[in-house]
Amino acid sequence: MLAVLDGLLHLDRPYGLELVQATGLASGTVYPILARLEAEGLVSSRWESEAPMDRPRRRFYEITPDGLLFARSALSEGHPVARKPDIAPGALGSPRPSVEPGR
Repeated sequence: MLAVLDGLLHLDRPYGLELVQATGLASGTVYPILARLEAEGLVSSRWESEAPMDRPRRRFYEITPDGLLFARSALSEGHPVARKPDIAPGALGSPRPSVEPGR
């Protein structure tokens, strides 16, 4: 779960496959985590309004203000965050400073 939270902090409104690729975790691991985080109000999601002809619609995820507090707390406890081996620590950028309401 920490890797997914870390991805949500570092990526701007990622879609599911983007989180799978960033974390290196299997989709069967990432999507249940996202569903659980959303059920707990820590993540919100929205579907792309229209799908291009060449792929299905994407579902974008965004960490909520409560999720931001939870993620920062969980990640600051010193637990290592698993990453895909070819993604160096910090390669995803700095954590977003805040989540603006209504974004």
